[in-house]
Amino acid sequence: MKKIVVIILLLNFFTAFSQVALKVIYVRPTGPMGMVVKPAIGGEVFFKAFEEDQDENFIPRFGIGFIKFATRLDTFPVTGVITSNTTTVTPGYITYSKFNMAYFFGGVEYRIKLHKKLYLSPGIDINVGSKSISYQAKYPLISDQGYSGGSAYIGIRPRIGLDFFITEDIVVFSEATRNMNLVVKEAFIAHNDYGIGLRINF
Repeated sequence: MKKIVVIILLLNFFTAFSQVALKVIYVRPTGPMGMVVKPAIGGEVFFKAFEEDQDENFIPRFGIGFIKFATRLDTFPVTGVITSNTTTVTPGYITYSKFNMAYFFGGVEYRIKLHKKLYLSPGIDINVGSKSISYQAKYPLISDQGYSGGSAYIGIRPRIGLDFFITEDIVVFSEATRNMNLVVKEAFIAHNDYGIGLRINF
């Protein structure tokens, strides 16, 4: 009996979330870290609750994303300060070898019908992820050390999108989002992203 219940629950789950989407995003970092890393290309894969009735308004979704950044400079100049009887300022540098973000997200959108096959889709997501970085920092006469690790974050991103139904099962869409911090352990990159994608019901 328990096996039958589990099977029914699994079938209901995959029936409810049976629409997969692939989205390519152009990411533009903002804030202090926008001066360190360049705009980047990332990707997301997510599932949406498929509704046979396209006039259904509230649509949940969840998925994963990944962004690989490149720094604006190969080497960033920095300075260190030595204080004893006198104060000495010594030049140094930081070089980054990795700067990536990976995250899970879940949210909801409210679909507004503009035309027979065109929908406006404002929504909001909660992101949970991590920033992974590696760098080498050298301050002559002070220190020469490297770091490789990451920091977790929780963020929120309001978004607006347009969905166009090619058929009942195939949808092309575009989205613009603003990513903001809720909870962080270290500085996290706030950013805007703009994406295009394809959703398929299977």
